[in-house]
Amino acid sequence: MSDEFSLDVGHLTDRLQELGLNEYQSRTYIAVVELGEARPPKIVEKSGVPQARIYDVIDDLSEMGLVEVHEKSGGKTVGAPPPDVALDAYKERHVSEFSNVIDSVSSQLETTHQREQATGGSVTVLSHDESANRHIRSAIETAEWWLALSLTPDRYAEFEDDILEALNRGVTVRLVVTTSDFDANVTEGAFPDNLLVRSRKLSDLFVAADRSYSVYSGDMPTSDERSYHVVTNQNLVLQFQQYYEQIWTSSSIVQEPHSLPRRYLDPWRAILDLKTDFDNNEPLNVRIVGYETGSRMSGAWTGTVVDYELQGPADTDYKVSIPVKAALLVDIDGKEVSVGGWKATVEDIATEGLEVSPSGG
Repeated sequence: MSDEFSLDVGHLTDRLQELGLNEYQSRTYIAVVELGEARPPKIVEKSGVPQARIYDVIDDLSEMGLVEVHEKSGGKTVGAPPPDVALDAYKERHVSEFSNVIDSVSSQLETTHQREQATGGSVTVLSHDESANRHIRSAIETAEWWLALSLTPDRYAEFEDDILEALNRGVTVRLVVTTSDFDANVTEGAFPDNLLVRSRKLSDLFVAADRSYSVYSGDMPTSDERSYHVVTNQNLVLQFQQYYEQIWTSSSIVQEPHSLPRRYLDPWRAILDLKTDFDNNEPLNVRIVGYETGSRMSGAWTGTVVDYELQGPADTDYKVSIPVKAALLVDIDGKEVSVGGWKATVEDIATEGLEVSPSGG
């Protein structure tokens, strides 16, 4: 090989070790590339790798596809394919292997992570939009009954497909579109027909899925930095859902389709939404998922709404204040049972979620 160009062997040895070769493999490979094709004793002389190790190292490099071993009449010779071709193939193999390892490790860790998350929930504070967006998308994907959103138009556009999928799953989705532009006009028709939409100026970012997942971010008056609070504790997510009622009630109506079936987190929200139908004795069925308060046994029930109970202090606006009691009276197989919220104790059934539909629908 020409002496006009001199390799920085030490630097290349270090870089090859970063790619996964050990020191002897790196030095041997560099020597073979420099020599073009040579017998093992010459490679030993060039690389400084011990004679006792050189054949094992050559075999390793051959398996990696970095060198080729030729059997000739005078004995074995070793050559190197074009480095760009050999190293590119080496990279592809290792990327694939690395990807498989990552997938395996990720799967095992994710199983552990989900198990730990399910034990009691947590509160996590994030500062990066990318991480927050990942949690927002996860929250939307996990929603089964009720999804509360407060998003800017740009954020809505980013998650529009995910929101549409939630609607297609039958989830009730309420969206408050927020903007700092007081002249902005949020109009009906720009959203899916079955999406409940209101608008508001200068509201916080808010996502709450059922009682399981919430992402919240409020502007800090004393700082330009934005932080996101990710909550998976059921009690705290429920508090966020109740806080959202105040945002929703004080926002301007854009579109509110009155269509059934519709899902709810609890009887309170169903009664507020369908009070006129209940008062007019419209025939409505309800599917309930929850547990019996006496036995604590989980189950699912279907029946006909007979009546409702909404109790609390006089002159209370139950749209923003939680009633002392909110329950549906439901005829299930000829027996009237009372259905309360998630933490109900005096009602017959505590609700995880319910779906109201027209009788015969």
